[in-house]
Amino acid sequence: MSIDWVGQGNEIISSLKTACRIREQLFREMISHYLETEDSFNDISRIPLEQMTAIVDQFQPSGSWDPVLSKLDKLVQQEIDDADQRRERLRAEARKKISIGFIGSERAYARLSCFADLHLIREAEFESQLKFGEFDRLIVETTTEPLCGEWRHKLSSLSGEIPEMGRQLLSKATEFDLPTCLFATVGSGEFHLWRELSEQVGSVVIEGMESDWDKADLSKVTSRFIKPATEPCANAALCGTDPDTRLLVPVASDVFNDPEFAEFLQTQTSYGTLFTEYHYDFVARSLRERLPGITFEAERALFHSRMTKLIQESRLVLIPGSSLRSKEQLLALLLDAIASGSIPVIFGETELRYPIVDAIDRVWAASELQELQRLYRIQWYWEHRWRFLFRKVCEDYTWKSDDRTAIFGKDPLDPDYDEPLITAIIVSKRPQLVASCIDAFRNQTARKKELIVVLNMSTEPESLPALAENESVFRLPPNCTVGQCLNAGVASSNGKYWTKMDDDDFYVDTYLEDLQAYFRATQADCLGRQAVYFYFDGANESRARDFLTRRCFRLARAGNYLSGATLSGRADVPLIEFSDRFRNAADSIWVESAHQEGYRVVSYDSSSLTVFRNADESFHTWKMPDLQNSPRRLSYIGPNNIHAVLNAHSDAYDN
Repeated sequence: MSIDWVGQGNEIISSLKTACRIREQLFREMISHYLETEDSFNDISRIPLEQMTAIVDQFQPSGSWDPVLSKLDKLVQQEIDDADQRRERLRAEARKKISIGFIGSERAYARLSCFADLHLIREAEFESQLKFGEFDRLIVETTTEPLCGEWRHKLSSLSGEIPEMGRQLLSKATEFDLPTCLFATVGSGEFHLWRELSEQVGSVVIEGMESDWDKADLSKVTSRFIKPATEPCANAALCGTDPDTRLLVPVASDVFNDPEFAEFLQTQTSYGTLFTEYHYDFVARSLRERLPGITFEAERALFHSRMTKLIQESRLVLIPGSSLRSKEQLLALLLDAIASGSIPVIFGETELRYPIVDAIDRVWAASELQELQRLYRIQWYWEHRWRFLFRKVCEDYTWKSDDRTAIFGKDPLDPDYDEPLITAIIVSKRPQLVASCIDAFRNQTARKKELIVVLNMSTEPESLPALAENESVFRLPPNCTVGQCLNAGVASSNGKYWTKMDDDDFYVDTYLEDLQAYFRATQADCLGRQAVYFYFDGANESRARDFLTRRCFRLARAGNYLSGATLSGRADVPLIEFSDRFRNAADSIWVESAHQEGYRVVSYDSSSLTVFRNADESFHTWKMPDLQNSPRRLSYIGPNNIHAVLNAHSDAYDN
């Protein structure tokens, strides 16, 4: 693993060619009488060379940022428009409408505006805005990032005293009886810059770990701690172009200030590399002089929305363990990277002491980064790893009800928003599969779940497992179509979201838990996944339709099919019903109708479903002998059922 395969691979192959020729010649001279055919001599030369070439091919440089950079402004605007739509949809769910006057960074604005109507308070217009805005609260963020509304250096100082403009702001807020809140996103070492402001506002909400603030003097401050967080709705993992072999380094300034980091980057990686910056500016020419001999692109991010789009267009995000940035800024980069659909990688030692950091890939040598890049070219491997990180972020690094209450004074969302009920609907004509369906449902990690089984048969099975309170089995006669059965199941469901699950396919145990997070992030009306991975029982082997992975993590366009085994919807959206006239096309017609009706349709991952194919094709309503026998359509993965690998709960590489 210490070999630089990108740089040395071809040298090794060249040397091996020479060695194989000598080896073949020696065999011909010394033991030719033991070798029966000319093919034996060819194998002596060919096989080692083929093996080495196969290894080197996995590290071949590929991936380009040119298609992204050439239309970056357009892509950023598309993401801004889509983010506005996502936030508007989430705000529409609020049972309590909240209006906030806000001064702070673009990142905080993106997160807070998911839950409340945020209005930027402009320095030149603040008095009239506070007087006539009818705000529920004024929130001021402590941040070293660029402020929205031109307030930079007007609310903090080196002495900790409030500058005159800040005093006027607080005075007017008091005059108009407007509650004030200081939202502290900086670390304890920088908080003293806002000392006087923190003592005069109504409340201080600190985003961070309380243990990091032991040495800070908060005796005169009415403070409350909330968890450091990102917001999936503001950073949804929706990519536009192909990010499979692109690496983003969003900390270009650290190259100039960290010799070890610069030395680490001197080796050419196998991914197309882009250096950028959000917190600082940098000169691309100087960066190229600092990193001679490697090929990369450089582009300034400048705005949070621009950084988000660059992350969405990358496969991996490389971040040094120690940086010019504060620990809080580094953590924000890590969380935003995961929420935006990329996997962060940390170089070297780090002082970050957050649990999520222990789960993130670490590298100390260029060869280790190259090995990660090789592994993450494998779609299911990358997805399995990202889904694991995304679940941890959604569980531990997104705001819950108590956090939102601290920020806004009250929680705008329903009590069950953070953990909604999800209904799994299974239609089955095969009584022998019902028990296994119930077992698979019980293995799901989602804590609030409901199962509805609709038996499309004349009589109920003789023996059914004892049902739990959240499990129901109904029966409709065989003359009813699958569409009628599904519509009946949806009508009987109590969940905020429902999802169709087939009785014979394999679903990972986190399937329902992931679904909840996907809906929160994308604000979709309809959500499905791609049927990429197949297990053929007769041959006991797994295959994949790799070309369909290009449809993952995207807004689905008309004509893009979603796997019928994964169709999901929101109970609070008046979606079209499944067709009750067609016996075998209800799924595809439903997806097509959703597009025609203008619903927001999203295609997510491919690795949470493994399609089961019986040796007897008559077992299935969907016949696919052409796919099974066509190498072009189905690539070979290996023996046995890949579901066992995809369903592994651990994030360890050997899974």
